Amino acid sequence: MVLDEPRTNDEVVHCKGIEIVYQTHDKALFDNTLIDFKDSWYGEGFVLCSPTSEPC
Repeated sequence: MVLDEPRTNDEVVHCKGIEIVYQTHDKALFDNTLIDFKDSWYGEGFVLCSPTSEPC
């Protein structure tokens, strides 16, 4: 995942002031995926949790 500008055939989703850009053919990978921001003793950053991943 990188910070980037939308390109042809990209999907753009706006949620709570955040713009998420992904390739249209990857849409199935993001179905039911939760994006969260974690701040803990070992660092901070975005975490993606999908139904097939370990619990967040």
